[in-house]
Amino acid sequence: QLGGPDDATALAAALTLDELGVRARPALEALKAAAAKKRPQDYVLRVASHALGNLGVADAPQPAN
Repeated sequence: QLGGPDDATALAAALTLDELGVRARPALEALKAAAAKKRPQDYVLRVASHALGNLGVADAPQPAN
């Protein structure tokens, strides 16, 4: 449930996709949506952005510093 309301579940899904590397390409749009979703914490954004970067997405959203 990468796009779900539960941050812990979304984070677990993002971490799994990040570990899959290029094999996560079928989930590209879901990763983009997860990175764009506003959440109280930015952990999902950080992991989704990292996974998108590994998939060659140059314009992935980045967490604020």
